[in-house]
Parts: sequence; C-alpha cells; structure tokens
Amino acid sequence: MLASIATAGFGDMVKGVVDVARGVMALGGELHADEEAAPLADGSRQSDLWGVNFYPAESGESWLEFDSLINVRPAAGNRSRSVDDEGTRQAIRRILPGSAAGLQRYFLQFATAAARQRADARGAQPRR
Repeated sequence: MLASIATAGFGDMVKGVVDVARGVMALGGELHADEEAAPLADGSRQSDLWGVNFYPAESGESWLEFDSLINVRPAAGNRSRSVDDEGTRQAIRRILPGSAAGLQRYFLQFATAAARQRADARGAQPRR
C-alpha cells in the first residue's frame, strides 16, 4: 500500500502529517499542506500538526524524515523545515509504528476496521 502510494506520487516517498495531540495522521497528498487540511477540518489545531516523509523501501532511522514547509514556525521556535524539538520528534515516533512495514500493517488494520464499520452500518457483511 505505502509503496503503491509512493510510486503513484514521488516514486520512493509518501508525505504525511501527524497530529501529536490526537494521535492521527493523513497520508499521500501532493503537498503537506494538502494533508494538513483534512485534520484541520476535523478539529485538529495547526500547532499540533507536523509534516513528515516516509520512505517505504527504507529501514532503520532512514524510513522517516522530519521535513516539511508546514513545520516552519518561527513564532513557536521552529525555524526550519525539520522538527527541531526532540520532544515533538519523540511524540511523532510514539504515534507511528517503528518501521515502514509497521506503518503498512497499521493502515491495513485500519482499512479492515473501517470496512467492517461501514458494513455494520449497512447491515451487510464486509467484502474480503
């Protein structure tokens, strides 16, 4: 799933926005600002949203990159595209599974749960 999102977009990377307060994220937009719009519309605060990049083919520390224009917040002390505060980086890491493979499993589980919820709402069996 992540690899196919990467291939359709940037080839080897998937952009994401993480809400450190609510523990949710948005993936796959062309710009981090595109992804930021969905959590904002759902009640997230901009100050809790941080842009990251995922590299599905990578492992270790290199699968996750803290780099986005939405992270530039001089008034809040973040003067770069990175996430300068180590506490915020740790909060992001706590929300994310520890690897690209873990992120893939997370989204497959989420998609399965969402399909069941839709099926329950319709009173039907989910597709397998």
